[in-house]
Formats: sequence, C-alpha cells, structure tokens
Amino acid sequence: MSMFNKLKEFKDMRSSAKKAQEILSSETVTGQSAWGKIMIEMTGTFEVKKVTIDDEIIGKKTELETGVKDALTDAVKKVQFVLFKKRKELEELQK
Repeated sequence: MSMFNKLKEFKDMRSSAKKAQEILSSETVTGQSAWGKIMIEMTGTFEVKKVTIDDEIIGKKTELETGVKDALTDAVKKVQFVLFKKRKELEELQK
C-alpha cells in the first residue's frame, strides 16, 4: 500500500469520525431519577446540556446527591444505547 493510499484512508476515517460526531451531538437523551424530580439532558457525545431539579427535593441533601448520580447514570445508559443504534445505522449505510 502506497503512502498516498494510507493518507487517503486516514483522511476518510477522520471524515467519517467527524460526521459521526456531528450526528451524535444532535441526539439528546434525558436521564431521570427520584420519580422525575431530577432530570439530566445529555447529547450523544456525553455533553450535559441541562439539569433540572424539582424544588421539593432541594433541601434533602442525601436524596439530591443520590438522585443526581442516578439521573446521570440513566442518561449515560441511554446515550450508550443511542451510540449502539447509530453505529448499526452507519454500518448499514456503508454496505
């Protein structure tokens, strides 16, 4: 394989990665806990866009800490599912 072919292959991989990142950054999921009193909105690139906490839970430190952790975990699991689904879609497009 010539050096030019390797460079072209690298450029194609880089372009594909950039396109995948653009697609994933437009996807959003909402993780929630404490019966919907804590919600975290996250993009497909794991960027937290919004955190919503119901006033009812504000004064309850332990419940709030646990709820934020649980909502974040829920959002990450949902992003992982989106990544899996989008990967399958991209593989189908490349066939």
